[in-house]
Amino acid sequence: MKQELIKFNNQRLLAIEKDGMFYVAMKSIVENIGLNWEGQRQRIQRDTVLNSVTCIIKVPASEHLLD
Repeated sequence: MKQELIKFNNQRLLAIEKDGMFYVAMKSIVENIGLNWEGQRQRIQRDTVLNSVTCIIKVPASEHLLD
């Protein structure tokens, strides 16, 4: 699993590459654009397409991401 920081809306977000696929934390993006995470999480869960492609990946903390 490879971790990378990407710039989004003048902030750094964590992107994870696993098995050739890239993943980002939706909560970070939602909060970054000023929306309420809980409401958006519920919408994602209700949407059949988005719900079918979401997953939870546990990522250990990494020192270099805290710079």
